[in-house]
Amino acid sequence: MRPALLALVLLAAAVFVPACQKEKPPPPGQLFLSGTVTYADKMAISKDAIVDIALRDVTQADAPSKTVAIERFAAKDQVPIPFQLAYDPGRIDPLRRYALEATISVNAKVLFSTTSPVPVLTQGARDSDVVVTVTRTP
Repeated sequence: MRPALLALVLLAAAVFVPACQKEKPPPPGQLFLSGTVTYADKMAISKDAIVDIALRDVTQADAPSKTVAIERFAAKDQVPIPFQLAYDPGRIDPLRRYALEATISVNAKVLFSTTSPVPVLTQGARDSDVVVTVTRTP
């Protein structure tokens, strides 16, 4: 193979092969919560937007919630923004209450945040197709 053609083939492989790969699977024993983050405002989201989604233990209403899992990722599309949050099922107690909270920020400024945490996992709550609605922050 000629050097120029070989270089072109290698360049194409370097660009296209990573794009075809799926996200790295979670470590063994991890499970996923999945759903979407959305808002009602009629505005486009910046291409620089970052989504933070957190699974929290909200059992004690009069105490701060405890973070069980958290994920940060770039919002690749407009709302609804799909997410998958890996968590360790060994940290889940079926007698406790858990909820998802999310924020959308641009340049470290939070533009949208959850006002009502969304119950998940226990006490009949969902673990997939969860819709987390965020509202514009002042």
